[in-house]
Amino acid sequence: MGFLSRLLRRLLGGSCPASVGSLRRVDESAEAGDYIDESTALAFPSVLGGMVRRKVWPYEASDTQGIAVAYSCENGEATVFVARRVASDVPDGGDSDVAAREVERALSVLDHMEATGRYSSVKKYQGSVIRLGTAPDNLTWARAAFTARYKGAPLISMIYVTGLRNHVVKLRITSNDPRADCLQSLPSALGDLLTRQR
Repeated sequence: MGFLSRLLRRLLGGSCPASVGSLRRVDESAEAGDYIDESTALAFPSVLGGMVRRKVWPYEASDTQGIAVAYSCENGEATVFVARRVASDVPDGGDSDVAAREVERALSVLDHMEATGRYSSVKKYQGSVIRLGTAPDNLTWARAAFTARYKGAPLISMIYVTGLRNHVVKLRITSNDPRADCLQSLPSALGDLLTRQR
């Protein structure tokens, strides 16, 4: 996993190891055109950053309501969560306490995954806040990553979190190929997409 760790350090800007619902199918198609979330009016295209939209679900947990939008490519999978936290104001951008807590929350799930044997050899990494995409005024995103072994094979997963329109937007992108183009192209494309819809 040395190569994966070096790659993560590069992708996360020299970071160091972190210390640190239920879904129901709505749209199973990769039809041409945008999926538009009714509560936020955010549009998710059928292809984003070289990945194809596969499914959209409503997402609900005890304190959260929103949607999950799944994308995939030959060597990677990604899910974009857009959720409203009950009784919580969410400022725009990834440099807030809300975004930091969401990253911690995403990483804390890994402890359970490793304890139950789903993942092994989990290593967590915390990154600095960055702007995703090409425009200098794009939203900032908090970020983290982890490496693990799943069914004996290595995997790398990147997590990005921002706030937009009083909602938390979280991207988790996973690949078993650390050189997968989607690890960089999808986050950049999503950053540009959300900025255009601000």
